[in-house]
Amino acid sequence: MNKNNNLKTSLKDILEKKDRILSFLDNKKLDAAVIGKPDNFAWFTCGGNNQVVKAWDTGFSYLIISREKNILVSQIMDGPRVIDEELKGLEIEYMPLKWTGITREEQVAKLIRGRKVISDTPVDGAIYSTRELYSLHYPFTELETRRVRWLAEKTEEILRATADAIIPGITEIETAGMLLGEFGKLGIECEVLLIGSDERIGKYRHPVPADKKIKNFVLLHPATKKWGLHVPMTRMLSFGIQPAETVKKYEAACKIASAAISMCKEGEKITNILDEQMKLYKELGYEEEWGNHFHGGITGYQLVELVTYSNKDAMVILNQPHDWFITLTGVKVEEICLTTEKGIEVITVRGNWPVREHEYRGFVCKMPEILYR
Repeated sequence: MNKNNNLKTSLKDILEKKDRILSFLDNKKLDAAVIGKPDNFAWFTCGGNNQVVKAWDTGFSYLIISREKNILVSQIMDGPRVIDEELKGLEIEYMPLKWTGITREEQVAKLIRGRKVISDTPVDGAIYSTRELYSLHYPFTELETRRVRWLAEKTEEILRATADAIIPGITEIETAGMLLGEFGKLGIECEVLLIGSDERIGKYRHPVPADKKIKNFVLLHPATKKWGLHVPMTRMLSFGIQPAETVKKYEAACKIASAAISMCKEGEKITNILDEQMKLYKELGYEEEWGNHFHGGITGYQLVELVTYSNKDAMVILNQPHDWFITLTGVKVEEICLTTEKGIEVITVRGNWPVREHEYRGFVCKMPEILYR
């Protein structure tokens, strides 16, 4: 599907993830870690998939990672594929189960009995924690950085091509089909797909596609996913000039987003970035909008890590992506930035959409404009 060898998983990438887990176990004086959630599984395997039913928040194959060995617990209908396609080259002890026997969770509980183990899914005898295991996702490796840039570029390319193809009279659902079809050709999924037009943009913060004909204003928001990595992005399209108040709101949203991006420097507390956003909402005359929608956070293998809102100590680190989505009634701006050693990179602005420079405290940020057609 992807012919770019620069984006392929290697055993070296997986072993790097295992080293992070073993260091974590040493620091916490733990014996093993259980991985069952699809996002953690994708992280550990550098893009692997242990899902069958997409709506479930646990996968169909569990990994037990320890200093001594790696164990895969899975039913025989799933295990062989996971070993062949997701764990290729990694030494694995396979514990096959039949659907008529004990559950995966019961088998894991038997294997870890008497040991001190952390698990991202509830298992008897294990310490259940998601936040600590999610912290191992960062910093991004070189492979993950290349992949997320590629996904951002393809997402914006397809958004622009679709925006150019939309004509008044087409429905939001038809537009969704256009996007999904093009993403599907590249093996890209959509974790979220919002498409709202005209009055629906002002009425709903989350306008899922409806059987409504587009007239003159469209919000396009896919949260694309490949290799387990997410790239949420929002763009707005207009057929004709928008009212002055809409343009004013969009400019305000761009300013707030630019401020958040400008603060994504190594060591900056994420709560400070949120406080700055709140201050700007008030200064720009939209104080009442602050509580109408959350405003972003760390992204990656999770769509967005909302725990950062309650963690006063969470800080920006190198090679960690942040998704900032600023909403004012009727408009939305959303970009992902990556904090690198060379500076802050807005990875979702890839040259496929008209942009305008916004300056905040000396930092110049290119933000997408409303696309007029």
